[in-house]
Amino acid sequence: MIGSQKVTSSDIVALLNAKYEQAGRYTVLEQLCNGTGSNGSSWIDVGQFDNWPSDGCTRRAFEIKVSRSDFLSELKKPMKNEWARKAFHEFWFVAPSGVIKEEELMAGIGLMEVRGAKLCVVRHAARNADAKINDSMMCSWLRTATKACSTITDRIVAQRIANDQKYLDAQKWVKAVQSFLRKRGAEFESWLDEPAALQRLEDAANGKELSNIRDRVSAILDKFQEKMISFVEVAELLANVGILATNEANEEIIHAYGDCDYKVMDSIKANIKNKKRYDMIKLKNKLDWMETLTRGQQ
Repeated sequence: MIGSQKVTSSDIVALLNAKYEQAGRYTVLEQLCNGTGSNGSSWIDVGQFDNWPSDGCTRRAFEIKVSRSDFLSELKKPMKNEWARKAFHEFWFVAPSGVIKEEELMAGIGLMEVRGAKLCVVRHAARNADAKINDSMMCSWLRTATKACSTITDRIVAQRIANDQKYLDAQKWVKAVQSFLRKRGAEFESWLDEPAALQRLEDAANGKELSNIRDRVSAILDKFQEKMISFVEVAELLANVGILATNEANEEIIHAYGDCDYKVMDSIKANIKNKKRYDMIKLKNKLDWMETLTRGQQ
């Protein structure tokens, strides 16, 4: 067990990487095959390489077993990993404590157990001094190493980018642009080149400006319509009470409403005072309102 969790194959791989973590001295690769193409038929879980001559340039193969049943199944196929025992200087089983009994192992095979958060050697593997690999194996391992390097490089780059303040600031701008376009009904498409992206932003900005202009014009027209309705109401009242002849009424109303001639407005109100019909009060209130509205436009 590692902590309170059951030991997994990934846990054991991580422990092997930690055991042989010294850069330059060791290389650890996962899932090494016995050949490429049609020559590949069997894999070992982990291969570890000593890169220093002082360490004998030793190659070690590790087969991981996390359950008793998995190991017993392995015992029924003794020839499965024969190629690895011949290609590597050492062959090991690695398993949680109690999964493999030492006496069950073939001669020369080593055993490591997971105890807590460490790997402990139960039995050392005998060295195969006559270990040999063929060209197909070497090509397969080199391909695995290339993929591993690429994965590690991608991981390092991703970590550096994720912690780079300029990148984080750029991401904020990306989100702001996405929001800007979304609010204006435009799509954010990452495949656009720079000129096309700039045109998309310009179109969105112009669209918003036109929308604002339409809103302002609509508001002005609404106010104009409201004032015209009031104008018609006043004209109707004046016509009904007969204060002035039709032509005179039209002329004075237009003059008062359009040019804001307050003397004319006062003249109309003065004439109203001489009339006795009840509409006069309503008309006077309407004219007072128009005068206030007209003065507000100055």
